[in-house]
Amino acid sequence: MKKIFSIICSFILLFVFVGCNEPKLQTMDLYVLAVEAGYIGTEAEFYAILEGQNGENGLNGQDGETPFIGENGHWWIGETDTGVSVETLQVFTVTFQDMNDQIPDALVQSGSTIDLPIPTRSGYRFLGWYAGIGTDCTKFTSFDGIFCDLDLYPKWEASTEFSHSEGLSFTYSEMFDYYVVQLDDGLGGFERFHLEEIIIPSKFDDGIHGVKEVSSIGFSAFSGCVSVRNILIPETVSSIGQFAFGNMWALEEIVLPSGLSYLGEGAFSHCKNLKTISFRAPNGTYEVVDGVLYGWDRSVLFCYPAGKTETSFIVPDSVNRIAMKAFENAALAEVNLGARITEIPSFCFNDCKNLISVSIPENVTIIGNSVFGGCDALGSLSLPGGLTQIGDYAFSDCLSLVNLTVPATVSAVGASAFLNWSTTQTISFQCSSSASAAWHADWMAYCQANLIWNE
Repeated sequence: MKKIFSIICSFILLFVFVGCNEPKLQTMDLYVLAVEAGYIGTEAEFYAILEGQNGENGLNGQDGETPFIGENGHWWIGETDTGVSVETLQVFTVTFQDMNDQIPDALVQSGSTIDLPIPTRSGYRFLGWYAGIGTDCTKFTSFDGIFCDLDLYPKWEASTEFSHSEGLSFTYSEMFDYYVVQLDDGLGGFERFHLEEIIIPSKFDDGIHGVKEVSSIGFSAFSGCVSVRNILIPETVSSIGQFAFGNMWALEEIVLPSGLSYLGEGAFSHCKNLKTISFRAPNGTYEVVDGVLYGWDRSVLFCYPAGKTETSFIVPDSVNRIAMKAFENAALAEVNLGARITEIPSFCFNDCKNLISVSIPENVTIIGNSVFGGCDALGSLSLPGGLTQIGDYAFSDCLSLVNLTVPATVSAVGASAFLNWSTTQTISFQCSSSASAAWHADWMAYCQANLIWNE
């Protein structure tokens, strides 16, 4: 070992005395030199030795051959100052964040490059290592020098046309000449619950209709797959049915195909942790703005991801329609609806537990079923003067809404509209009690609120 370090330090001295600049010195791979000199340990063990405070594994180097760190921060051999700063030999850790934690960390000398491993994954093609997660992160290559501790993340895409997850079912559509995919009805509850990844193929052959593209994800196709963290959708998919990804609680990110032309309302129903929706390439039907999914001209708001962390949101004035379940489970505390909205669709704010106030424009005439169901923190709400319909369970479990005034224009109130209201809450109707004869027979079911009529 002493001989090895003597050779290495001689090499270092050569660089010093011939006047090599710092960048060249930083790219010098000491481990390679050590191996060439006969060192048989691992790279990690080698750099661990150099990291000793004085000489080999902390020895003081007084034998005149083992390098040690002097008081001036340089490497010394015996009484000779090599002039090489300890920082030159700084070692950094490269951590490969692969899904299975099978790739060990690498210790790399400052400024050196590294031969990057190429992982494999069933159903995917490896695109490279990236210094972060998301579409804006930089790709890291074997030509890039390393000057700090680094976490690298793999990026993948579908690798073969027919590879797919087990447990999928494919139905041939005679009308459209393609296959529709969904989870196999025969998949047991245990398997459905523990499924963590779904890979959809771009093509399928059922042995009867031949090879056709998989172009549609069916109604409620993967609903209830609560443990799925990743779903790979091929570019062949142009249609996604209602509630397709409902109750996928573990899903945090989804990448949609660029050719998507139909997305059923409520597709992301109860995806409580969904933070990011994106497209693999620009899409001509939909677009994502500040993390929110709209129709291309931003006239329709399809989905505000429930996992977003913002506490307030203003619906753009370009929006004239909001899709069903668009804000369901969102963490928002305050929402201001755009001036062009005329209807708040069913389940729009269902189970928004942090929602405190919603500003409703005067143009709104319809509040759908369970719009504010389970919004137990909602304490401020003013209904517009032109409101005509209140849906079933529209204000169920709004336990913090102490006072609510219902305008005289309301001609229809659905079943259990004020479910579970207590005696501490008051509903003021600007119409007479006789108007309620046209409302649903059970509009007051399980409601103990104080009622005030304008007789």
